Amino acid sequence: MTAFIPRTIQSLSCLVIVSFLFFSCFKKQGHEAIGPELPNYTVSGRVFHSVTNEPLPGARVIIEDQSALTDSLGQYTISNVPGGASHNVTVTKAYFETFETILLLGYADLDSFDIILGKIIYFSDRFQGPYREPNGLCWTGDNPWSSDGLRKRIYRLNGTLNWVNYLDSPGSFPPKEKYTTPYGLTATQEGETRYLWVSVAFDDGAAYTYKSAVRSDATLSTEARYKTPNSVYGPDVTVLLDDLTYDGAHLWSCSAREHKIYKHQNDMNVIETYDPPDERPSGIAWDGSNFWLTTQRSNRLYLLNGDNLTSTGYYVLQESPVTGLEYRDGFLWACKHGRTGWFYKYRIE
Repeated sequence: MTAFIPRTIQSLSCLVIVSFLFFSCFKKQGHEAIGPELPNYTVSGRVFHSVTNEPLPGARVIIEDQSALTDSLGQYTISNVPGGASHNVTVTKAYFETFETILLLGYADLDSFDIILGKIIYFSDRFQGPYREPNGLCWTGDNPWSSDGLRKRIYRLNGTLNWVNYLDSPGSFPPKEKYTTPYGLTATQEGETRYLWVSVAFDDGAAYTYKSAVRSDATLSTEARYKTPNSVYGPDVTVLLDDLTYDGAHLWSCSAREHKIYKHQNDMNVIETYDPPDERPSGIAWDGSNFWLTTQRSNRLYLLNGDNLTSTGYYVLQESPVTGLEYRDGFLWACKHGRTGWFYKYRIE
C-alpha cells in the first residue's frame, strides 16, 4: 500500500532540502563566512613604527593559516584570502607589541591594509621603594622626592631611591585626625628657592595642590594652597590631579577620573583643557620639547606634541600600569604599585 503525502508537504520537503543545500554553501573552514562562497582575493599593505612612522621589515603578518614577512620597505602580500568573510589577523615582530584585529574582507583585492606597531620599552634599571603605593616622583635639584598613597607621606629619597626622611602629606593634621592622600609631584624654582608642588585629596572628596618651599634641612614650608577646579561629577566635587609636571612656564596636570589634561597658571587656575589619546591618564612629564603620558587603561606610553598635545605615537612599557612620570637627564622615571612599590628607569631610544 502506497502512503499518500499531500502536495503541500511534498513542496515543504523540497524547500527544506533546497534550503539545506543553499546554506551549506556558506560554511567555510577557518573563517566565518558572511555570504556565498566567492573567489579568493589578495591582501597587501605596509607595517610602520608607531612613533617614527618608519617601515618595519621582518614583521610577520598572519591571516588565518597564511602568513608573510614584510620586506625592507615594510610591505607584505598575502594571496588566496576568501572574500566576503571575516578573518583573524595577527602581526608580530621581535621587541614590538603583538597586533591583533579582525579583517572583514569584501569582494575585491585589498591593497592598503596598513598596520602600526608600538615598540616595547624595557626598563634599564629599577629600584624597590620603601612603601607599596608610590604615586608621584620628582627631583628638586639633586634630591628625589616621592609621594606615598598608602601611608599618606612625602618621602625624600637618596640616589638609589631609598628614603632618607619623610613628612606628613601637606594638609594633614596629626595625630591621625585628618590626613590627606598625596598624588602627583613636580618641582619649580624661583630665584634661589626650590618649590615642591603636591596634589592631594582629602577624605571628604576635596582636592588641593600645595606649594611648599624646600628648606636647607630638606623639610618643607607650605607657602600656598590652591583648590582644584570643580569636577564634571558635581559642583561639590573637585578635580583629583593624578600627576603634575612643569614646562618652565606653566604647570600641567592629568586626571584619570576626569579623563583630561590641564594647563595651569602658577595659581593652578586652568588655562586650557585637552583630551588625552586614551582613557584615565595617570602620569605626565615634560622633556623640554614634548610631553609623555601614561594611563591606567593600558601599558602604552604616549608621546604628545609640545604645542597642541596631539599624539605623535606611542611606545609599550614593559611594566604597567605606571604612575608618577618624571623626565630627567634623558631618562623617563615611573612609579608602580604592588606588594612592593617600584621605581622604573626607562631610556627612550
